[in-house]
Amino acid sequence: MNEGKNPICCFIIVSYNSGHYLSSCLRSIQEQNETDFQVIVVDNNSTDNSKDAIPLEDPRFTLMDMQKNCGFAQANNLAAAKTKAPYIATINPDTYLAANWLTNMLAAAKPNSQVTALGSELICMDDHNRWDGMGDAYSIAGFAWRGGHKKKRVTVPAIAETFSSCAAASLYNRAVFMDLGGFDEEYFCYCEDVDLGFRMRLAGYAILQVNTTFAYHAGSAISGPKSPFSLYHATRNTIWTLFKNMPPALLIISLLPHIILNIAKVLFERCHKARAARWRGVWHGFKGAPRIIRKRVINKSQRRCTVWQLAKRFCWSPVTPLKRGIVLFPPS
Repeated sequence: MNEGKNPICCFIIVSYNSGHYLSSCLRSIQEQNETDFQVIVVDNNSTDNSKDAIPLEDPRFTLMDMQKNCGFAQANNLAAAKTKAPYIATINPDTYLAANWLTNMLAAAKPNSQVTALGSELICMDDHNRWDGMGDAYSIAGFAWRGGHKKKRVTVPAIAETFSSCAAASLYNRAVFMDLGGFDEEYFCYCEDVDLGFRMRLAGYAILQVNTTFAYHAGSAISGPKSPFSLYHATRNTIWTLFKNMPPALLIISLLPHIILNIAKVLFERCHKARAARWRGVWHGFKGAPRIIRKRVINKSQRRCTVWQLAKRFCWSPVTPLKRGIVLFPPS
């Protein structure tokens, strides 16, 4: 990082009992071809020794040591407020970035001021022939999924548009991120990236999927892929995202299938603890909906996108979500 000059990008890593993953992640950042960056690691009151891996002897690295687990959303917002870099990169500790990750992401971001978020190809850490995710897709029924999750990798466009970028390895325009309020801290964790992507789209911005670089991702290695914690927050926050962002004309279409599918997920869940977690998520999601709906006033004041423009970025197929299909569009 050049002395007296703001770095081009600030990497933000939110860590909570990240174990050996954190050291590997930080090493991949140190090995980036583009060196003009800073790194803020927010440790959410870990009880393991993972934060000992932070190379604080490197002046580009800073530790924010929290006294409690404030969640993924708030931790990222706090770090974003600390930097003056024009771009921030949210990186999960269970990722390992390609050496050209920052170089190629910046190359895709700079030419178009309307592009405010960019996601990269996510490859399964335990099977490099399969994707962990190729952008976050969003169904008209109000559910999001990582496109191509666990599917075999095939050739895809180098640059495409996606509904929202997965915050496991995303680049954001910091000014827009801050202007829109960053991640919704009430979410704590899970779906906050989809909610932010939705708000960016409502504000008239574009979100790209950059497949000229990649990150290996273990995927829920720390919280657990189907832990009661993750199922509860993902279920609740999915409901909140729909009520908070979907325009009324489309909400009329979305609401009934959204309710039916949430109930079906509860009923067909085989594990008792998982079923209970989903049910609590549904209950708290709809119970909190009247409060969440009040946030629509903010979205309305920032809206620059027509209903038709938004609808064209949804997945309308009932089959694609079941197959974890990839949903990408030509850049607009």
